[in-house]
Order: sequence, then C-alpha cells, then structure tokens
Amino acid sequence: MWHIDSMAELARPLTFSPLNKKREQLTGAQELVEQIDPHQEYPWDFGVYRLTGFRGRTPSTLSVSGKLLQADLARLMENLSTTLDLTPADVGEEVLLLDQVTQRFNVSTKTIQRWRKRGLVALRYMFPDGVRRLGFTLSAVERFAQRNAQHVQRSAMFRQLSEDERGEIIRRVRRLAQRRGWNLKQISFILGRKMGRSPETIRYVVRRHDRQNPDQPIFDGVIGPLQPQDRKIIRDCFDRGMGVDSLARRYSRTRSSIYRVVSQEKALAIKNQTIEFIANPLFDHPESEDIIRRVLPARAVQEAAEEAASPQWRQELAYWMRPPAGTPASMTQLFAVEPAPSALVNDAFRRMNYAKARAFKLQQQLDAGSARSSEIAELEGLLAQAAAIKNQLVNSHLRVVISVARKHVRSGQDLLELVSDGNMWLMRSVDTFDFSRGVKFSVYLTYVLMKNFARRRAEQITRGDARMVTGQDALLDEMGTQSDRGIPEEVDTLMLGGMAAEAVRKLPQRERDLLTAHYGLEPGQGAMSLSQLAEKMGVTKARVRQVETRALRRLRRLLETRQEQSTVLPGG
Repeated sequence: MWHIDSMAELARPLTFSPLNKKREQLTGAQELVEQIDPHQEYPWDFGVYRLTGFRGRTPSTLSVSGKLLQADLARLMENLSTTLDLTPADVGEEVLLLDQVTQRFNVSTKTIQRWRKRGLVALRYMFPDGVRRLGFTLSAVERFAQRNAQHVQRSAMFRQLSEDERGEIIRRVRRLAQRRGWNLKQISFILGRKMGRSPETIRYVVRRHDRQNPDQPIFDGVIGPLQPQDRKIIRDCFDRGMGVDSLARRYSRTRSSIYRVVSQEKALAIKNQTIEFIANPLFDHPESEDIIRRVLPARAVQEAAEEAASPQWRQELAYWMRPPAGTPASMTQLFAVEPAPSALVNDAFRRMNYAKARAFKLQQQLDAGSARSSEIAELEGLLAQAAAIKNQLVNSHLRVVISVARKHVRSGQDLLELVSDGNMWLMRSVDTFDFSRGVKFSVYLTYVLMKNFARRRAEQITRGDARMVTGQDALLDEMGTQSDRGIPEEVDTLMLGGMAAEAVRKLPQRERDLLTAHYGLEPGQGAMSLSQLAEKMGVTKARVRQVETRALRRLRRLLETRQEQSTVLPGG
C-alpha cells in the first residue's frame, strides 16, 4: 500500500517508461532514499525532480514526511526493478539474499522489512534458477549499517521475551503504577532502560496483559482503545490550548498518540463538512493560482481606481453613506466608511469561491484515517481564507440590509428583528451568488431582500426557509437589465479589514457564542435563526433577542474604541 497518493500516481507512468529511463529513475531513487532524513518534511516537487529530472510549471504546495517518502521509495524501487529483469551480474558486486542479511545481523526478516522502510535499498533480481528474489547489494547493506549503527546494534541485541520476563515486567509495572502513580508512558521509558528493552516492548506487554485480564488490569479503563467521546474531548482540549504532555498523562498515552488522535479527529470533521462553492472554469486552469491570486487582483485595483474617479460613483457614494431616516444610532456607524468599488467586490467573491473549490478537491482526496498534519493544515487554511472573506462580505453589506429593512417596517414591527432575519438571507446570498453572471452583488442582494420581506409572514421568515435565497437564476432572469439602474456596490472597507471579527472574540462567552451561531461566523457552520437559538438555549425568543441586542451594543462600543480603520485589498 502506498503511503503518499502522489507517489502512487507517479509510479504508474514510471513503470511504462523506456528501459534506459527506468534505469536512470531507479538509480535516482536509490540515491534519494539514502539521503532522506525520516524526521524531516520534504517538498513533493523535490522528490519528483530527483526521480524524473522534471520541474512542473506550477509549484506544488504539498510536503511529505521523510519517513513515508522512504517507505514509498522502497516500494517504487522494487516495482521498477521487477520490470527491468535485473540479474546479480548487472550490478557488478555481491548481492545478498534476505536470509543472508538476517544471518549477518542476527535479526528477523520482519526487522529487515522495517529497515527497508528506513532506507535499506532492496531490488528484485532474476537469479540463475529463473526465479526473482529480493536482493541487497553488499555496499548498500554496509552503508545502511554505517548510517544506522545504533539502531542496527539494538536490533541485533533483541531476543524474544520469555514467560518469566513477561511476568517480571507486569510485576514491576504494577508496583510502579501503585506506588508512584506514574502512567504507562513514564513507566515504559524508565523500566525499558533498566531491563534493556525498548519502551514499545514494555507497552505492548502491558496492553496485552490488560486485554487478556480485564478483571485485573494494571491501568483500568485506560489502556484499551479510546472511546469516541474521549477522542473528541482530546481534540477540544488541544484546540483550547491544553498541552500535549498534559493530555498524554491524563489518558496514559504517548505524545505521538495524542497528536495522531487530534489529526484523525480534525480530518474526520473536515471530511464530513459540506463545502459549497460556485464553480468556475477558471478554477481548473493550469495557472489558476497565479491568475486568481496575483493577476486578477492587480487588475481589480486598476478598475476600482477608474470607477472611483467617475461621477456616477460619487453619486452612489453619497447615497450609500447617508443612513436612512430613523436608523438607530447603533447602526449608523455602518454608513460612515466608504464602500469599495464593484471590481473589488467581484474579486473577493472570486477568491472566496476559489479557496472553497481547492478545499473541496483536497477534501475528496483526504483519508481521515491516515491524513497528515500538513494536509489538514492546508485544508483548514483554505477554509479559513474562505470564511474570512465571507465574513468581510457579510459585514460590509449590512448597510444594504438595514436600508431595505427600514423600508419594510410596519406598525408594531421591530426593525432589529427584520435586520436579524435579513442578515440570514444576506449570508445565504453570499454563498450562492454567481460572480460571473455580470450582475452586481448589491443589486442581487436588494432583490433578494425585497422579495423575501414582501412575500413572507413574520413567522415564516423566522423559520429561515432555505428556498428564500437559493432561486438565483429566477431572480437574475427577472432582474434582466435592471442591474444598470446604478444601485451602488458596497464592500465596507472597515468590516473587510476584519475588525468586527476581532471585536467579537473579545465579547463574553455567551454573547460571543450567540453572535457566532446567529451570523454563521464559524467556518463551515450555517447561520441559525432566533427561534433555533431560543430552542437550543432553552429560553424564549424574546430573551435571545435581548442578549443579541446587548451583545451588539457591546460590540459597537468595542469598535468605536478602535483608532485605525483598515481597507481590504484584493491580496488579503
């Protein structure tokens, strides 16, 4: 089984290369596997170049573990040598069989297989009797023994445990656990040094004993597999900043076990997450990364400068920076900062959907059981980028929601409630808006809000029917050419700077959780209505609205204390 998916994809075409190319690639793999440090991370492009001499036009962001790279190179060399019909005479030196290597170092064949994954070069040779066998050149064996002298010596000293030795290990472990209160990790290292055994051997003996003697375990309820609830707790504690050492002591696990649990739980959560995005042919372009991250943002800045110099933009600016009559003081601040031109808005939507598209592609390739931390970090980074841009777009268009909601307030209705419901439609609109249709987002959002405010009764609005903003095609068709009316684009540069998101994190826990859930600020989580929040919190809808109002007031005060106002640039 391949450990690196990209290596599996590379190995298939290599096996069909011409014979002279295969020999070059086999030589490159032999040299590379002996130079790899299993404790380091390597760029995937480095491995491809060393094997094929080829550099891709677009650099890959993938990095691979040296340990996994060595293991996959061992398999690749065996596969290539099988297709070459090599004979011992071809190499010009002595070739040792597997049994000869085991006798030379006094180790088992299983140990040799582990050594191969650590860089011991082995190829398939055709011997005179017409049978292919695994062979090791004498020089390769000697180089491996020299590079791994301590490891080879320790393996040669290994011998099978007798029943008396197992009993002695169990007796000592039980005594240390009872008298000192140490966990298995601490005991295995200390006892391993005293008895000349590896910590892994001590742990294996103890775990085997506890499985076979559930009525008299040494570590009651700890040594067995972690329960799903415990795994979630470990990940939550890790995310909140609890140290790995503390978690390892609490659950009597090794540091590597804790890291593995955290990685697997993160990978599982990401694997089960729904990633929605608006597809675009540009995302599949070979140079999409450079075009979307560098070329188009630079062009958007130029177009924005031209648009900002036009008389029409000055008229739109005056309109959007004037709060509607009767707007509460707590909301007027949203109209104080200039909106950004439409070119920057479209570029933000393009970058957001591109990040989601890349994350979706990586998600489909992710194996939750064996995902590496680098893969998870890349996926989380893309989702975080998309979530940040979404939050910026949502916050910057709150003034549109307020303007439309203010026109739909009826006697006995609360403006804050209409704004709250309108914000949910705004967030859904950001997810479903197709930036390539040639319609300004502010125009589309205005139509969405007008349609839903006009058609839905108050109770229907609160339930948050998903159909309210998903009919984008029908809305755009109905709008027709009305996008030329001049309804201004608006990306609030203050909000696009992320200041509101930073201020939310400073709120008390209850208010922070409520705003995060209500406005869908958490990556991958949808927005919740006031009714849904009331049911979740076990209070009335009116009480939820009171807490939200208090949180928004506090948030406004936090924002007012900020002395600087930042403007979102396309590269952010």
